[in-house]
Amino acid sequence: MKDSIKTVIVLTLCAVLSGAVLAWFNKFTEARVIENKLAELRKSLSEVVPGMSSYEEVVKERDFALYRVLSDGDVVGYAVEAQGNGYQDKIRVLVGVSRDLKRIYGLRVLEQKETPGLGARIVEPDYLAGWSERDATNPIMLVKGKNPEKPNEVHAITGATITSKAVVDIVNAGIARARTVVKGEGK
Repeated sequence: MKDSIKTVIVLTLCAVLSGAVLAWFNKFTEARVIENKLAELRKSLSEVVPGMSSYEEVVKERDFALYRVLSDGDVVGYAVEAQGNGYQDKIRVLVGVSRDLKRIYGLRVLEQKETPGLGARIVEPDYLAGWSERDATNPIMLVKGKNPEKPNEVHAITGATITSKAVVDIVNAGIARARTVVKGEGK
C-alpha cells in the first residue's frame, strides 16, 4: 500500500511539474507566435494583392476574415480569408480581389490536409497561377478535361475534382460574403 501511495505522489508531482513547464513555455513564446502569424499574414496579403503597403482588418471571425489592402493610404483591393470542407479536412484560403470585388488578383492556400499528390496540388504554383486575373463578376466555374475558355473559369486538378470544387466553392462563398460586408460599409 505504501508503494502505491508513493507512486501516485511521484506521478502527480511529475504531471504538475510538466504542466507548469508547458504553461511557462506557452506564455514565454506567445508573443513570438503572434508576431510570426502577423508577419505571415502580411506576406500572404502582399502576395495576393499587388502593390500593398499596409492593410486594415475589416472583419475577423472564426471561418471568415476580410482585409482592406492599401497602397499609400488608397484602397487597392481586398483580401478574403475563407474556409470550407475539402476532401480530407478543412481548406483555408486567402484570395486577393480588386477594390470593386470584380477581379481576382491571386489565391494562396493557407491550410489544407488533402491527399498528397492529388488534392494537395492546390498549393502548387501552376494551380495557383490559374487563379490570377480571373473575372469574379460572376461565380467562378470549374472546368475539367479542357482549358478554361471564359474569364471566370479555373481548371480542375486531375484526380482531385472534389478538392478543386471545394476551393471554387470556398472562393465564391468568401467573395459573396465580402460583397455583403463592403456593401454594408458603404451605408
